[in-house]
Amino acid sequence: METLKLNIYELIGNQNCVLEEDAIKVFTQLKNAIEHNQPIVISFENATLITTTFLNIAIGNLYGEFGEEKIQSCLNVENMKDEDKIKLKLVTTNAKAFYSNPRQFEESIREILEG
Repeated sequence: METLKLNIYELIGNQNCVLEEDAIKVFTQLKNAIEHNQPIVISFENATLITTTFLNIAIGNLYGEFGEEKIQSCLNVENMKDEDKIKLKLVTTNAKAFYSNPRQFEESIREILEG
């Protein structure tokens, strides 16, 4: 199957990856490709600002839909700055932890917040 190339800048029409509605567009494209076992490359070429919130919605939520192995077999990321790669690593680590046991994760957060 041919690899789908998704240029974030072209998809959202903005070099700032910050808006929830833009992240949902990306998530929808990624989810659709992964559901069909289509290899997909996400390019962050021309993206100047990427927030963790954007990454959580666009990529982190995939872990609620698919297993890590499935995501890794279909999804590749390119043209991302080193500081944004760190954000992506944080997002994916947290997403895996959350979706592996959401109830425990939420209880831990509640305990921390309640002191």
